[in-house]
This record gives sequence, structure tokens and C-alpha cells, in this order.
Amino acid sequence: MDHSIIDDRVFELKNHPTAQDIESILISILNKPSDLNTNFSLVTTLLNFTIPETYNLLPDTTKELIICVFKSVTGLGNLISKISLLKDNSKGHDSFTLLETLILILTRCFDTGLVSNMAQSTKSPSEIKEIDKLLFKGKCFAIVNEVVSNYDIHSRNQIFTCSDNYVGFLNIEVLALFKDNIDIKTINVFIASLGSFNSSSSAQYLDLMFNEGNWPYALKAFKYMKRFEKKTFLLRLIRNFLTKKYLTTNISIEKLLSLAFVLHPMIENDLVDENFLNKIIAIGNYEANLLVSILLSNSPDDNFYQLILTLLKTWADEDLMKSEAISLQEYRTHLIILLISRVKKVSFTQDVLKNPIFLRAISNRLSSFSNNVKSLGVILADKVCEFGGHEKIFQLDNIEGYDFLISNEAYRYKTSVENMTIEEAWNYLNEPEVIENSTDLNSDKSDLVKKVQTISISKLDSDDESDFESDEEDDPTISRKPYIAKPLYIKDILEYLTVDSNLPQAYEKRRSALINGPTLLRQKSSFGNEVSFYAEDLVTQLVGLSNNYEDNDFEDLRLNCLIAIIAANPSCTLHLYRLLLTGDYSLKQRMCILSATSLAVRELRGFKDEVVTRSYNEKQFPSKILPGSLHSKFLSLGLEDDKYIGEKRINPAYESLQGEIMYDASEEAQNKLSGGKILRLSSNLKKKPKQEVMSPIVKNFSKIIGSQFYLPLVSIWYEVGGQIDIGHYSPILTAHYIKTLALLLHAAYPTAINLNDMIKEFFLIVTPLIQKISLDELQIIESIVTGILLICDILDDQYLMLYYHNEIDIFHRWLSLIWEDLIDDRIKSLCAGLLLRVNELNEKFERILLDQMNSIY
Repeated sequence: MDHSIIDDRVFELKNHPTAQDIESILISILNKPSDLNTNFSLVTTLLNFTIPETYNLLPDTTKELIICVFKSVTGLGNLISKISLLKDNSKGHDSFTLLETLILILTRCFDTGLVSNMAQSTKSPSEIKEIDKLLFKGKCFAIVNEVVSNYDIHSRNQIFTCSDNYVGFLNIEVLALFKDNIDIKTINVFIASLGSFNSSSSAQYLDLMFNEGNWPYALKAFKYMKRFEKKTFLLRLIRNFLTKKYLTTNISIEKLLSLAFVLHPMIENDLVDENFLNKIIAIGNYEANLLVSILLSNSPDDNFYQLILTLLKTWADEDLMKSEAISLQEYRTHLIILLISRVKKVSFTQDVLKNPIFLRAISNRLSSFSNNVKSLGVILADKVCEFGGHEKIFQLDNIEGYDFLISNEAYRYKTSVENMTIEEAWNYLNEPEVIENSTDLNSDKSDLVKKVQTISISKLDSDDESDFESDEEDDPTISRKPYIAKPLYIKDILEYLTVDSNLPQAYEKRRSALINGPTLLRQKSSFGNEVSFYAEDLVTQLVGLSNNYEDNDFEDLRLNCLIAIIAANPSCTLHLYRLLLTGDYSLKQRMCILSATSLAVRELRGFKDEVVTRSYNEKQFPSKILPGSLHSKFLSLGLEDDKYIGEKRINPAYESLQGEIMYDASEEAQNKLSGGKILRLSSNLKKKPKQEVMSPIVKNFSKIIGSQFYLPLVSIWYEVGGQIDIGHYSPILTAHYIKTLALLLHAAYPTAINLNDMIKEFFLIVTPLIQKISLDELQIIESIVTGILLICDILDDQYLMLYYHNEIDIFHRWLSLIWEDLIDDRIKSLCAGLLLRVNELNEKFERILLDQMNSIY
């Protein structure tokens, strides 16, 4: 049948044929090949005449023939155009009915083989682009959902009920294209569009293809992709699919190697660059890092080594240290360690240790104000030394929060994909993951070990030095140490601390003074005037004491003695502050002064900080105790009122303070702040049990907290010109200073008689300071935000906004500008909590002003 005859049959459809004639005409046309013009003529005739006039009256067989006409590029394109025109002008009943009919026809076109049939019948690249636009870029899906939602027309095809169903249909159609031997370049056009259809489209496609039967098709398509398409596909494979299905913390080494074996054909020399690895790092998955390192380990040495040096150069960048989130820096460090661990030539690793890039990187990180940034530098330096066969520089086997990065379990060094077949790889990948539940046994064992350790430690703590000496006397093989008497008077402590280091037993005397000092000082505090007489000399000696004997616990012992002196004789703080201001001391010594001050004040207020309570034994002079039997009975009478019997250990004072004032605000901020942005709430800010507080242990605490502790410390700030300048580490000392003020404020509430003056001074110090600090000075930001949160917590909202509204507004504007750029998630959580708290204060203040204005009128 030539084209003129087909045109005549199409013309007949315009002359109101019967139902039988319509079916006959359609059969005769569909059984013969036709050109583009003929198809267009047939489609427009059906849309303008046959469907509006007769479609709903036709038998199902004829309807199916009409639907077959629209299963083409021309048919779908014109059908959608007609629907688009009608949906904007469907006020009349007839127009609405026709719109409903056209949507029904469109949705019924989507059945098995649609894409393959359309692809096989195309004759030009433009038609392929049209198929891509109509199906894979979602034009059909969009028009159906718009009409269904706006005009209450129900789609009977489940494919259109949600985007995941539609994507699932297209994925199956793509698989059919492979099996029907459609041109790979055509398939790749569709795959590229499908991957961006919605958030789960690439994962659905990979879930369908990632098996032994279908993966060869995916590899074939990958081979013909452009370079940027290959990178995108590989990233989606790792990020959207493998991390969710395979790359979990409990993945077996066999599965990991199997993944590497299956993915190995995709790794090309020029495919993986720094930009690619940055995106892998952004995934935030240690197992993904591990997989990528295994894949790259077989790359040519020159490419592999250059990639490592490039990553190191980025890792060394000071701007990145200040701007990139700590969590991402952790993943970046982990990946660099992994790559270096897989270097085949030890000489390269040894050269890295001398490379200026590496040396600058470690130097920059050790100079950072962030402890996390420093820790990452320490870990990487030690790991590179380990891989290069050198002794570790820092030799730190335990860094808080980074045990995983230190442990070799994080790197699984001895892994390779040699001696594996594709069948074995897929067998491993298809095995279900078995998780051995041995937690009960381990926890029981762990509890037992802890109990044994507790018993042992408590026994050692309870034993005095004479017990050790008696043990040694019983064993004739052990030479007896010279007896060092415990300090009996305060002057003995001073003598022991100032003993000439060249004399025999100098070390034992100094250590005895440091260990027994906290107990003796507290014991003597209410007995005579020994403590007050020697307090200033003791403070001077302790602050200036050097760790000549390199004791690991020296700083703790010195701190405990200073706390005891301040708690026993609060008036010595003026002398202590003079040392802080004028003394030639190191950063560590100055921070010790501030720490001792805050912890001593907390003790005087009634707080029981573990670092303090474990440093001394509560003893009284025998002259102040009843006879033994009576004393025991007397104690038993008040046992129920003692709040600290069996007290559990608590976190350090400052984290405890943050936990008390911060948790609720940070948790609520996750959902409210900045339009629902989600924050990662630090585990350090999880809500903790509130710390029990006894009454102050000195009667005049409400008076001396301001006059002897807080206000003299504030005066130091003004004496140094409103800023602390000790060089590079000034921000660290400044942060510790503000942190000390915050802890003193916390202890002062609610009894201090000059609490309002103390709060005013805090604002006067920190308000100008925020204009000078930079984003990398995280410790200062943390201390300021914690202090302001504390003030918001202890002051009445109305009083706070009436007297400090300008200061609160300044902090609000400052935080709004900086909080999203902070790299530490824990500090970001603090800032988010304060922002939300200030927003609430502003809302309350506005309501108060409105109420006052309404009352006037």
C-alpha cells in the first residue's frame, strides 16, 4: 500500500466512519510501513476527530488499536501537546471529558516494550532526543501528575502513582534495551537522564543491574560513556547504592574484596582525580574510603603517588583547616592514610616524611587552635612513620575521640583482589550478612574486668605508704627504701616542694607533698592559721614548679594542690591573680591557675567534681571525733540525708554545665533554625543527669564569690588592655579565661549578692571581643556562647531584655553570620541553641512591648 492510499484511509477517518470502519482503517494502516508525515496526519486526525467523537463508544479492540498509534515519538509528542492545550481551557463539560479520555490513553501507552519499540522505530538522533525528553526527563510523568492533581482525574495505571514506580518501569525498559541490542550510545543517553530523575532513580537502576546476570550490561554501557559521565556514574554507584547496601561497618573483608574485583574494570588511569576523591570524602563513609583505596592500589605508581601528594597539599592548606567541617577532615585524613598504606615502594613513604608538603601540613595542623585539627596531624604523622619503617614521632596510642583512626582495624592493610574469579566474587556478594551477637558475653566479661579493676584500684588507693613498706620488709629479696615521713604540717609541704633536687630522696619528698597536700590542706583549713600563713608561698612554689622528673600525673597533682589551697584559704586568690598577670609563666601554668580557681570555687559552692574529690580523703582530727562506737551511731542517724552516698561519676565541670543549659535548645534547633536545617547534635551535648549540689561549704560564699574571685579576675582583663597577648597561643588562654568566668558565674547563681554586676562585667568583656575573633578561634567562640547561654538560663527573660537588649542583639547578628561556617559540629550545635534561645527572647520582648502599648491606649 503506497502513501497515497494510506493518506486516503486517514482522510476517511474524518468523514464520520462507523466503529467497524474505524477498526478496519486502523488495521490496514498499522500493518503497513509509513513515513513521518503520514504518522503525523494519522495522529492529528485521531486527536481532532475520532477520539473526541467516538472513542468512549468504541469496542476495546478498537481502543487498543488507537493506543498503538500513540506508542511512537509522533504519537506521544502530539498527545501531550493536546493535553497541555486542554488543561488550560477545560472549563466546559466536553473539554473536561476529552481531557480525561486523553489522559487515559496516555497512561495506557505505558506498558512493557514501549521504549524498545520506540527506539527501534526511530530513524534520526532528533527522535532519540525526543524519546529522552518525553520519557526519561519526565515530560509525560509531569503532565499526567499535573492534570491528576488539579482536575481530580484518577490515573488507572500504577506506574504514575509515584515517581519511584515510574522510575522502576523505565529501569526495566532500559534492561530490555540491552537485551534487544539497541545501540549502546542511545541507551547511555537514557541512563544519564534517568539517573537525575529523582533522588532514588540511580539507586533503583543500580539495584536492578548489580548482579551477576545484568552487571555485564552496565559495564558495557560504562565503556562507551564520556569521561564526565563515567565519573558521575561511579560516584552514584558508590554514594547512592554501595554505601547503603554493602559498605557498612560490619562488612566482611571477603565482600569488600569482591566489590573491588567487580568494580575494577571501571577504574581508568585518568578517571580518578582530586575532585573525584573530594566527592568520595564528602560521602562520609570509612568503608567507601577503604574500597576506593583498594581500587586505586593497582594504578600506575606515578599516578598513584601524584594523587597522594595532591591530597596532602590540600590537607595542608590552612584555609581548608579553618573552613572544612571537622568530620570531613577526619574522612580526608583516613583516606590519605589508606592510600599511603598501600604504597608498594617504602622509599616513597620515606620520601614523604622529608617532603616539604608533608612537613608544612603537619606544622600547620600542630599550629591550629582546634584540638581536633591538631589530633589529625599527630595521627597522620605517626602513621606515615609507621609505614616508612621509622619510629613514631608522637607515639600516642590513645587520642580521645580518635581511637578508630589510630587503630589498624580502620585500614585493613593486607587486602588485595588477586586469585579471585568473578563467580566467587558474586557468591560472596550474594551471601547474607551474618552478625554474631556476642554482646551479652562480652558485656559480662567487661563488667567482671571492670569490677576487678575497681577493687584493685580502690584497694591501692586505700593503702597508705606504710603498707607498702611493710610488704617490702616481708620480702628479703627487695631492698628497703629510705623512709619518707608524710607531711605533718603545712610548712612540711613547703619544705618538700622546695627541696634541693640534688639531695637524696628529693623526688620522693616532692611527690609525697603533691599527693598528701590536698588532704592535709583541707584537714588544716579549719584548725589554726597554718594554711593562711603559708598559702601565698605555697601558691608561688606550685605554680612555678617544673616537671623535672617527667611524671605523667604531675599536672593533675599540681592542680589538685592548688585547688586545695584556694578552697582552704580563698583570700589567696589575689596573690594567685598577680602571678597570672605579672609572672613569667608558660601557657600550661597560666591555664592551671585558671582551672584551679574555677574548680576550687565549685568545691566551695558544693559541687562534687570527680577530678577534685578523688584527690583527697575526708579526714578529721581525732580531737574533733566522738569515740568510735558513738561516732558510728551518730553518722548512721543522718545517713539518709547524705546526698553523696554512692554518687556516680560525672563529666568534667564545663561539659556538665553545657549539658545542663544547652541540650533542649540544641535539640529543638535541629528542626526550627533556618527553615528546618538539620544539625548533627554532638554527643557531648546529650542531656545528662543534673549534678547535685550541696549548700556552700563556707558561710560567706555569696559575698566572696564576687569580691575575692570574679571581680579581681575581671580586673586583670582591663589591666592587660582588654586582650590577652602571649603570642600564637593567645586565643587558647583567652578562651580558658572566659570559660573560667562562665564557671564562676554558674557557681555564683543564685546566691551571690552582686550577681548582676558580675553578669554586666561578662558582657562588657565579650561584646567587644566578638568583633576581633576569627572563625578558626573555635575555643573562644565556644566559651563566649556557653557563657551567654548560661546568662540566658539564670536571668529572668524580661530583666535580660530590658537591661541587655543591645548586647543580645549584637550576639544574635554575629551568630547569624558565622554559625553555618563553623567546622566543629559540637560548637555549631551550641551556636544553634543560642540562636534559637535569642529568637525566643526577642519574640517575648516584642509581645511585652505590644502589651505595654495596648495598655496605654
